[in-house]
Amino acid sequence: MFRKRRGTNRVLALIDFENLLTNIDISALIVRLDAALDQIAQEVGEIINVIVFIPPHLGFWAKEFDQHGFFTILCPKIKTKEIEEKDTVDETLIKMGESLTSQIPSLTHIVLGGGDSDYALFLKEVRRKSKKRVIIASNLGSLSSQLIKLIDKNPDGKRMLYLLSATEGN
Repeated sequence: MFRKRRGTNRVLALIDFENLLTNIDISALIVRLDAALDQIAQEVGEIINVIVFIPPHLGFWAKEFDQHGFFTILCPKIKTKEIEEKDTVDETLIKMGESLTSQIPSLTHIVLGGGDSDYALFLKEVRRKSKKRVIIASNLGSLSSQLIKLIDKNPDGKRMLYLLSATEGN
C-alpha cells in the first residue's frame, strides 16, 4: 500500500473512529492518525490496509478518510428489543478483523485504533493466531487497562502503543 518499510512484517489497521475521538480535537485526529500510521510503518512493517469503521452520524468523515487512502465502512445502528438503538461499530470491526486475520496468512500484526475493553477478546484471538497486537489510542485515559495488558512489545521491549494526544508521548 502507501506505507512501506523494508522487511517481512505485514500490518492491517482496524480503526474505531468514534472511539479515537475521546479527548481529542476532531480536526487534528486524521492528521495525528496518519502520523501514527507512518510511525508504525517505519517501526513495525508494511501497512497493507487501513479500514476505518464509522457510525452513521459521523459518516461525512468517510470522504476525508478516502482522500488519505483509507477504506471506510459505515456501521449502521440497529434496533433491538433491549435498547432502542445499538451501535454496531465494535461488532463489525471484530467480525471483519477475525475474518481478515484468517484470510491473510502473511499478516503479522493487527493495529487496533481504539481503547474500548470490548476489543479484549478479539485481541486475545489475534494472539492465538500468532499475530502481534499494536494499539493506537487517543490518550492513556481512553485506553482500557485490559487492553494495555494485551499490547505486544517490539524487540527492544517497548510496548507497541501509539497515542494521538499532543500532550502524551508514545
